[in-house]
Amino acid sequence: MEQSRTDLINAGWERGAFVCLSQNEGLLEYIPSELKEFLVSIEDANDIYFVPVLYDCALISDDFIQEPWVNLIVCWKCEKIGGDGNFKFCKNPRKYHFPLEVNGQPIFFETNALSIVHMRRDVFLQSSINLDVKWPVFGLETMLNWLTERIRQPVFPDEWNERLKSKKKLLERFYSDQTLVEKCAGVFFRITPFSQIDKTERYSVSALIVTPAIENGAEHRKFNREIKPKLDELKEQLRQILQGIENVDVETVSDLQEDQFTRKEERLYKRYQLEFMTYKSGEVDNLTLPADLQFPFVQYK
Repeated sequence: MEQSRTDLINAGWERGAFVCLSQNEGLLEYIPSELKEFLVSIEDANDIYFVPVLYDCALISDDFIQEPWVNLIVCWKCEKIGGDGNFKFCKNPRKYHFPLEVNGQPIFFETNALSIVHMRRDVFLQSSINLDVKWPVFGLETMLNWLTERIRQPVFPDEWNERLKSKKKLLERFYSDQTLVEKCAGVFFRITPFSQIDKTERYSVSALIVTPAIENGAEHRKFNREIKPKLDELKEQLRQILQGIENVDVETVSDLQEDQFTRKEERLYKRYQLEFMTYKSGEVDNLTLPADLQFPFVQYK
């Protein structure tokens, strides 16, 4: 039955809505066979949700010719209670563990690269929505950030990546530091030139460690007392690593709160993850990477 835009709004359709597989098993016929095979192997279909990530106006548009598809992620309950720390906070570009509120209880779910799909929108909108599942504060925004980072992640010159490989173990240790993982929003490099150069030529680099915004005096005092000393150590550690790389000149290594990370900094500085060094070797799934820039900490209402 065809539904109007008003009907869809009244039914609760919006970006981030939850469609439970157990109540909508026909959706399995509209997804790739690899994903279907995986989902049917999960014991309880009540633990599987289809979530639209297309923006609201397109999701509920009356025009199915101009907007034929809906972009989705499929998620399922994590095997490990509380999720796996290696996959929280958008640390891993191919697997993400995140909390949802199910009947008022926080439960961690997983999504991954296999479960990012699109489907005929007219088919998907015939589904029933589960209103008992909610996003925590910033939860949906963090999910969207994880998705978009897969697309907009900058590509550093191969020669730059090759030079950093000489300090691979030191960088792995640096990126695995708990303060960096839990309290910082990312590491950003500004390299000049941002292009492929000969091995005998030199790069210059400025580095930024971005920290979450501090909104009140109590948080500021706690930051200065607990985090600032460790942050200074991290900056010095990163400076020494970069200075030890052949044909690399280090200009500055500093920190910046994310609310001060303006469009100007965004144009000049690119987020750097160990992903760039290890993607070809397939080692990335075991790495601990910094939390995402905009929403590093998911909170409950």
